[in-house]
Amino acid sequence: MAKALFECADCGNSVVVVGRNRSEADRRAAWHQAQRHICADCEAKNRATQSSAAAAINTEAGLPALTGSERQVAWAETIRLGKMARVRMFGKLIDMMQSLEHVESLNAEQCEALRADIKREIDNIDSGDDRELVRRQCHCLMRAVGSARRYASLVEIMNRQTRASWWIDHRDTPIDAIALNLADDIDAAIEAARPQPTGEVEAMHAAQEEALLKPAEAPKSPQVAEIRFSGKELHVTFAEKREDFRLLMRGMGFHWAERYWVRTLGLTTGEPIDRMAETAHRIIGAGFMARLHDDEAHAKAISGDFAPEQTRWVTKTVGGAYDGWCRIQWSKTDDLYAPAKCLLGARYKDGYVYVPPGSILEVMDFADRYGFAASIGIREMLAAHQAALAAGAVIADPKAGPTPLRVEASAVPARLDATTGDIDPELREED
Repeated sequence: MAKALFECADCGNSVVVVGRNRSEADRRAAWHQAQRHICADCEAKNRATQSSAAAAINTEAGLPALTGSERQVAWAETIRLGKMARVRMFGKLIDMMQSLEHVESLNAEQCEALRADIKREIDNIDSGDDRELVRRQCHCLMRAVGSARRYASLVEIMNRQTRASWWIDHRDTPIDAIALNLADDIDAAIEAARPQPTGEVEAMHAAQEEALLKPAEAPKSPQVAEIRFSGKELHVTFAEKREDFRLLMRGMGFHWAERYWVRTLGLTTGEPIDRMAETAHRIIGAGFMARLHDDEAHAKAISGDFAPEQTRWVTKTVGGAYDGWCRIQWSKTDDLYAPAKCLLGARYKDGYVYVPPGSILEVMDFADRYGFAASIGIREMLAAHQAALAAGAVIADPKAGPTPLRVEASAVPARLDATTGDIDPELREED
């Protein structure tokens, strides 16, 4: 390894650079000198100066103070200054582009003038980015936000962000991606800003208080799980990200759908009212608060007087390799594979056991023994099978088959003993 020196462009002190050999070290030192690079101490001083200047500008703009370690805050102040300047730049372009959409069909001259203003605004941007890249980023941001009103809410939410770590984590995140991540917060801000009559607000708060269900002990979270039924889906909205709540939802058959937990209800899940009540009951039993606006489901959740979900089912398969077969299914918490696989002709595939229709009687005995419910298709299959058995012709005295032949002991031929003798002259070969 070889070392070389170059002078700091600010303080003039010597800075050491290293290369694999003398030629490489000298070449690196010459490049740093030509680029007027500075030493580490001067870089630290410059960062501190930039951070102080950024903090002063942010404070003057009315932004709140950041929280975190001293180094985090110093770095985040600079990041916030640059990020918010870019946000304001895109905000102005979005306003102009949305105005262009409104005037395009009205006045050709205004349209051309506004296009020229947009081009001039982009050309005047001193962001170090390609002009076409800025235009594409602006269009992406418009699609992510949707309107100037939502963009204003995004700016307000970012202005209120006081965690230095948040700014550091999002230092390289495009603004359109930040807008998508904060979509729920933007919706909530717009909803909160929407003017509502005083009576309506009071009625809403009263209804929310009435629908609230709480555990006997102190709840694990201040957040409330909102339960509602929409179409064929049961939705649970919970604002906090918790592993214990995630496991609870997964255990009840829910999956995450970007903004809430969802579960599709069908013929085997029972009445939606019972499922809403049972979901609220189990959430409360796990130590969380729930809100249920349906009066019947609310009452059942409190009393526990709901029909528990039947998770063991025998249904008729429609389509596929096992069309018309019996399909046996049970919850993940049960272990019924071994007895189900013992049924005559049983086949296992994708978490289900399939049994041929000829074994329907054996399947129903299995269902009765282990508490399975049978679908309408299975009951119809059983009735058809029993009817076929009842209508079949009965043969009381089946004809005997042919009598097998018997070989008497006396009919067994005697054993032949071989004797030696001469070759017949007619068969002898001449030498």
